[in-house]
Amino acid sequence: MVPAPSCPSTWDYWTTSPSDYVELTCLLPNTIYIPLRVSWDATLQDVKEELWEKAAHYPLFGVMHEMSGYVFQFVNSLAVLEEVDDENKRLRDIKPVCGVLMIIKRSVKPGEYLLNTQISHLIGKGLNEFDSLRSNEVNDFRTQMHNLAEESLLRRMKSDWQEKLRYHYPPRLADQPIPTTLKNQLNRNSFMLVTRFANSEFSSSLCVPFTQTPQQHIEIILRKQAKSLNIRGEHPHNYVLKVCGREEYLFGDYPLIQFKYVQEMLSRDSVPQVMTVSVDKLRFLNADPQQYYIREQRRQTADSNTMKRRKNELSWDIDKLYSCMVLSVGGLNVDPNRVVEVICQAGVFHGGKPLCEAQKTRAAAVSSEGVAQWQQELKFPLKVYNIPRMARLCFGIYEIEINKTKNKKKGKDAGKDSINRLAWANTMIFDYKDQLRTDKVSFFMSTHVADETQGDDQLLHPLGTVFSNSNTDSCSAVLHVQFSNYDCQYPIVFPKQEMVKAYAERIENGSPEVMSRLKRDFEKLRATAEKDPMYEMHEQDKKNIWALRSVLL
Repeated sequence: MVPAPSCPSTWDYWTTSPSDYVELTCLLPNTIYIPLRVSWDATLQDVKEELWEKAAHYPLFGVMHEMSGYVFQFVNSLAVLEEVDDENKRLRDIKPVCGVLMIIKRSVKPGEYLLNTQISHLIGKGLNEFDSLRSNEVNDFRTQMHNLAEESLLRRMKSDWQEKLRYHYPPRLADQPIPTTLKNQLNRNSFMLVTRFANSEFSSSLCVPFTQTPQQHIEIILRKQAKSLNIRGEHPHNYVLKVCGREEYLFGDYPLIQFKYVQEMLSRDSVPQVMTVSVDKLRFLNADPQQYYIREQRRQTADSNTMKRRKNELSWDIDKLYSCMVLSVGGLNVDPNRVVEVICQAGVFHGGKPLCEAQKTRAAAVSSEGVAQWQQELKFPLKVYNIPRMARLCFGIYEIEINKTKNKKKGKDAGKDSINRLAWANTMIFDYKDQLRTDKVSFFMSTHVADETQGDDQLLHPLGTVFSNSNTDSCSAVLHVQFSNYDCQYPIVFPKQEMVKAYAERIENGSPEVMSRLKRDFEKLRATAEKDPMYEMHEQDKKNIWALRSVLL
């Protein structure tokens, strides 16, 4: 039985200050484990060489093959089994969990494996965890990106050889055809260019004018070759200029002097050297189309769903207060041995700014199973037609601890109950399809943790994520909310951008419809102005005043 790893098993071991040495546990394919003490900065190649030297003194070393036939496998910081082919990487770069390295036989892996590994590190989670997400928005996004990649691939397959060459080796071009410093060094508006033929001893040195393009130069070279070797000239469009000794090509309707390679050589008083290469000899331009085969499938995106084919109602037409029904919350982590009462508070935010006063439920007792029932509707002092497209609804669950000694206290703290924040959750009021949420939703909430965006004095967390807690196994609470449909028969959507622009144009023209809407806005503005000076003005009130600034002035 393999003993416990000697490497410290703390989660932040590889991110703390480096030590001189690290203890590794190496598992060989011949069922032998070898403890190894190596430098913190050691590469995998160094580890393998030292491991093989030590393995020679252990049993069953004779059944091992050449060292190059094995690679390292380990569990990375994302809890994903990863195989490393690049042995120039350092231990502190790959960060093996518990310092355990497994040596396995090298196998030929498709390029997709390496690509998936790089994507996992880029997004900060394993692809297996990412694929397990159950989100319509994520699925639609994947479909759209898949279709976009397919369309790009199909366009590239149908493009001509110049477009394919431009994709693989984009030409290096200077900002201006002839820099002033270079123009002063050259005479007669020309420069010397040596041209060779691939797989041929034929070469030519010509004085090339500044205005000559690669295609014009190929035509001249082919005519000269046909005349010198007494052969029939070939079509110039079947050839391309390649820099000698580099994987760089000169093509396109640009003067030769504008290519950076030519300018770099001339600035060093050297002669540029190029060679004519047949397009048919370029392998990457003649790839087998079967490897790019794309099966025919029905494409479904967010724009191809049935929402566009059925009737909708605009949120601008809903002249009702925004509301939702808070049903219950379960899974609360509270002390079952005492009576606990919790309250759910909700607020509408745009970014980090509140759009109206926050609303809260009555206090509800928590059962021994950690469940609290409200079945209470929360109405916000904000009409649906005034809700911005990117507004979010924030929920917060907190426990109220009744202060039994409040009668003994005096001053401003008398009669106050202490608050214990338990969990929070956010959601967008309009989903990614611009549709107002009118369904019943269960939110897996996150535990309240004080940070720079969520201080100890905040009940809500408006700058937090709008997705439910993905770690449902350790989720602290689940909140059940029923959103109102405002007695609408059809889905409620936010107006499209074209409709918003048209509405703005009607405002400028002063239509009767808009004037009645402005009159209603003036009434709201008057009500705001007549409030107590100590009243805290909300973000929506400020926006109403700002929207009417031109009329007021």
